[in-house]
Amino acid sequence: MGQHFINQFIISDLNDLEKFAKWVYSRINASDIIALEGDLGVGKTTFTQFFAKSMGVEESVTSPTFNIVKIYRGTDLTLYHFDAYRLKNSEDFFEIGGEDYLEAGGISIIEWPSNIEKILPESTKWIFMDYDEDMIKRRIRCTF
Repeated sequence: MGQHFINQFIISDLNDLEKFAKWVYSRINASDIIALEGDLGVGKTTFTQFFAKSMGVEESVTSPTFNIVKIYRGTDLTLYHFDAYRLKNSEDFFEIGGEDYLEAGGISIIEWPSNIEKILPESTKWIFMDYDEDMIKRRIRCTF
């Protein structure tokens, strides 16, 4: 991936994660793609729940693991929430019509984006989440 990180955050609790999601939302435009990379259980879907709340999504946001993509309507924009974990490669993404969602003018959040990294545009905003050394706090690094 070779990403250059511009911002880094330490997340101690859910309140911090919600603040971070609001911070991200304040820096996002229509048609932006957020690649959300991190180990299982690090908080990718929880981040997406808070992000969706910032967008004005009122329905419950859940992991799209078995659906691959879930669509949520916000106040002004649509959120396309992908889970690429079960996709073997970019061709699988094309088979589900993934490129149509990316070009639909909403905001796309992709969990496990490394599986389809080859087709993501250079403008993709990357967020890397992992556990800090204490294995309690999360460290988040962003390319924006």
